[in-house]
Amino acid sequence: MKLSASALINLNQPGKYTDGNGLTLVVSKSKSKSWVYRYQINKHRREMGLGSYPSLSLKEARLKRDRLKVQVNDGFDPLAERQHEREQAKIFLSMTFATFSEDCFEELKPSFKNKKHQQQWINTLRTYAYPVIGDLPLKEITPQHIKAILDPIWLTKCETARRVRQRIERLWYWGKFLDYCSGDNPALKKGNLEYVLPKQPLQYQNHHTALPYPQLPGFWKDLQAVECLSSVALQWLILTATRTSEVLFARWREIDRDQELWIIPKERTKTGREHRIPLCSYALDFLRNLQSAYPSDHLLFSSGKNKVLSDMAMLTLMRNKFRSLQATPHGFRSSFRDWGETSNAYSHRALEYALGHRVKSKVESAYQRDDLLLLRRQIMTDWAGFLNRKSQVISMAS
Repeated sequence: MKLSASALINLNQPGKYTDGNGLTLVVSKSKSKSWVYRYQINKHRREMGLGSYPSLSLKEARLKRDRLKVQVNDGFDPLAERQHEREQAKIFLSMTFATFSEDCFEELKPSFKNKKHQQQWINTLRTYAYPVIGDLPLKEITPQHIKAILDPIWLTKCETARRVRQRIERLWYWGKFLDYCSGDNPALKKGNLEYVLPKQPLQYQNHHTALPYPQLPGFWKDLQAVECLSSVALQWLILTATRTSEVLFARWREIDRDQELWIIPKERTKTGREHRIPLCSYALDFLRNLQSAYPSDHLLFSSGKNKVLSDMAMLTLMRNKFRSLQATPHGFRSSFRDWGETSNAYSHRALEYALGHRVKSKVESAYQRDDLLLLRRQIMTDWAGFLNRKSQVISMAS
């Protein structure tokens, strides 16, 4: 006999009351009421709690029962899945920074130039980061923890301190990609640690050497002749005037082919705002070639099995193939800005938006109703034309 909503209110006698199709209301000796779904799968009887009454009404309990019944009929065990989810949640909660770093290090090993670089990468974390945050889950790491790591070495071992911070920043983003953490990256320097860390001695500050923009077309042609994923990633970085981290973690789902845009979500930008990058016809052709030569389901630039390309890959390429230029990947953003400002064809504000910068004037920010997308589309088309001098996209397939 089916239960009724009115009868449930006065149903206080301890016992089990069946509604049909496996749904049962259990009344305890303390008169608390809870819903249970009973089913059989692989010749085993199972009982699954659905929730308490009246928090879960009769109607809601029946709907929940019906959804679970469909799963059971398809051979799916909902209770086993719930237990699996709880076990996974425990793993997520217990994933410490040290454990995660070691796992990531194993994946990154093939990307290092030699064993010395391998050990330098992980040993800096083991020496300086693990004593402070090694036993903490990623989601519990705060900027205060990062400052505690850096304070003892920021002014005495400047280069090491910078690299430790960068590696923690990257690992945290990697963890966010895998849903181990969320929110703002605690290791970010811009708009975060820069306010609480003293300025390092001038010779240790991280200047991004830029290639003079008139030399770019020649360099671009030479870069296209280098057939490797690092070269392709660096071409995309230059073509879109974006940051290294934005390129390394770029995903195919961020590409809107209909709108001809690459939309970098706010979680991955330095400013914390969504950055829309217009894609000219050359850039769209570039992506088609990329997908053909280096197929990947998620990342644009995957070093295999959706592994993130090493954060040193493009810089290493520059050092090995173009050492005489003394330029860095990030410096190409300065080359782009110099090209744009020298041409006198584009406003300073449009170039700032193209680089994904915040508009510094509060008045401009208040009255700027869009991100100058149409104007920036022309800028990026002109930029691609400048780089290529009307050349065609070179096939990436070897």
